[in-house]
Amino acid sequence: MQNFSIMAIILDNRSKNAPEVQEVLTKYGDGIISRLGIHDADSNNGIISLNINKDDGFVRDLTNDLLQLEGVQVKTLKVK
Repeated sequence: MQNFSIMAIILDNRSKNAPEVQEVLTKYGDGIISRLGIHDADSNNGIISLNINKDDGFVRDLTNDLLQLEGVQVKTLKVK
């Protein structure tokens, strides 16, 4: 079976922090098979969900890069 994970990225102050998040997602784009972004216009926060088809090391590195950014939380579910 392939490696498959679902990642939720919670983003505070979306208008300020989204460009840096986008840079990280572009860096890891080869392992992201789908992406859905939802924003809350009232609070300026957002949620991005990713479907990832890469190994645990890829997911760990992506998570670590995202957590270095201000206003970002990450939760991941590995699907077996």
